[in-house]
Amino acid sequence: MTEITFYVPCLNEETNIQESLRTITQSCEILEIEEYEILVFNDGSTDDSLKKIEEFKFKNNLMNKIKVLTNNRPMGLGYNYIEGAYKGIGKYYIMVCGDNSEDMNNLCKVLGERGKADIIIPNFIKNDNRIFVRRVLSRFFTFLVNFFSGNKLKYYNGIVLHKIENVKRWHPLSCGFGYQAELLTNLISVGKTYIEIDIKNIDRKTGISRSLSLLNFLSVTHTLLQILFRRIRKSIWKV
Repeated sequence: MTEITFYVPCLNEETNIQESLRTITQSCEILEIEEYEILVFNDGSTDDSLKKIEEFKFKNNLMNKIKVLTNNRPMGLGYNYIEGAYKGIGKYYIMVCGDNSEDMNNLCKVLGERGKADIIIPNFIKNDNRIFVRRVLSRFFTFLVNFFSGNKLKYYNGIVLHKIENVKRWHPLSCGFGYQAELLTNLISVGKTYIEIDIKNIDRKTGISRSLSLLNFLSVTHTLLQILFRRIRKSIWKV
């Protein structure tokens, strides 16, 4: 049985994608995880991302481990995340960004906790190395999600490890950067167990983050409304 399905979003990451894939494969080697698959969503890239992915596959003899799914146009982080869960065959499911922002030690730490709860939630509140604006917005977003949901999580994004069956059953409606927050609040509301672990954040090495955009702002607003309405429905109809 395949142990883990990795979802790797990739939009114009030709300078980063190979290192991201190497982080995954080396982490699996360290933890002696032999049965895994990597689903790379080439989300409408217009650079040489696809070429770099194929080069890595053949150079490292990973043709049976790495599967590339190409969209003609960008479909969004959350949309592809849900698609990956339905296409994946692993017991566990985790996103690793294609921008080389995930540290191998962090990934090993999260994967090493699998089986201890339904959800493994990392946070780097004490070790956040992102630019000041992103740190402030991230903490404000976390505050709003906790306020609307009644939860007390430290962080709602990042390399969260799920049981893939839970993602399929309780998947979010959000397609943007807020999808993970909606998924987590959904799962916690139905009693799924979780543990939080501290990790150290390492921001992307090259390129520009797409998190600070008008489209993402609208998507996050949609996510917050979904979380709020779900809590209202649950309080009224107990569902």
